[in-house]
Amino acid sequence: MSIVLILENCLLYQHLLVEILEQNGFTCLTCQEVDDALNKIAYIRPDLIILEPLISDCRGLDFMSLLKRQPMMRYIPILLITAASHSTVKPLLDMQGGTVLYCSKPYDPNKVVPLAQKLIGPHQ
Repeated sequence: MSIVLILENCLLYQHLLVEILEQNGFTCLTCQEVDDALNKIAYIRPDLIILEPLISDCRGLDFMSLLKRQPMMRYIPILLITAASHSTVKPLLDMQGGTVLYCSKPYDPNKVVPLAQKLIGPHQ
């Protein structure tokens, strides 16, 4: 069973993601703040992180950069689900290679599970 950490400050999107993913066999951990996510990752290594990079005054971008600099965390794949434009997140996608995918808000719930499976698949 894959563990997904969801870092999303909008409770509506957070609950929707949990519902979709848990119905498809994923275990979900949720956070609304970067510090909470960092604390959880210190104890539980998720198989995937779903991240709104504009969370908490753009600290989501710092969070992502921090993860990619840590040897034990740099290979955790990330799914960016954000209202930011593709041109805003494209530099992040290019920098991180194939371990990061992007989905824009509002998103089609039917696309989340295949994206999660695509990211987790080669890393398990």
